[in-house]
Amino acid sequence: NAVITYNNAKQNGTIPDNTTLLDRLSFAETNTASTSLDGSDIPSTEMWVTSEQQDIYTGVISDVSSIATSNTSTQLDLNNALVTLNSAIDVYNSHKQQGSAE
Repeated sequence: NAVITYNNAKQNGTIPDNTTLLDRLSFAETNTASTSLDGSDIPSTEMWVTSEQQDIYTGVISDVSSIATSNTSTQLDLNNALVTLNSAIDVYNSHKQQGSAE
């Protein structure tokens, strides 16, 4: 009787949708700049960031990628990871500077 009650109480779940997060990760992985101490070694036609900024950015990408591909991530996890990734992209882009080498 308890098994019947249990089976009758089961409900269909939903599978978290990571499509938007994976698309944004794809963008983030190609949204790169060269690294430099001061940009003097980077052509003026290219953008650069410090190695510290690059490390932070790639660290966020790695962490978010793990969440995006995890079988245990909930939709809330995926949504929060997307917010984190978008913020990291914005910060990273704001740190990009034009190179100064001729």
